[in-house]
Amino acid sequence: MKKALKRLDSVHQKLISAISPLEPNIYAQRPAEGEWSVAEIVHHLYLAEELSPQITPISQIRKSGSA
Repeated sequence: MKKALKRLDSVHQKLISAISPLEPNIYAQRPAEGEWSVAEIVHHLYLAEELSPQITPISQIRKSGSA
């Protein structure tokens, strides 16, 4: 589990590095009608990671120390 969390941390850091330089208007802008903005995609990733009923939320795993 520690290896998986380390990998997830790496992916999180890469995502943060990729989106941090974006101006807020670009972050929130949809590229075309019916397509998601960067903000919507990031929010979706958060929801999938933290709120999926099939998996224990990553934040809960970290708090429990079972990683």
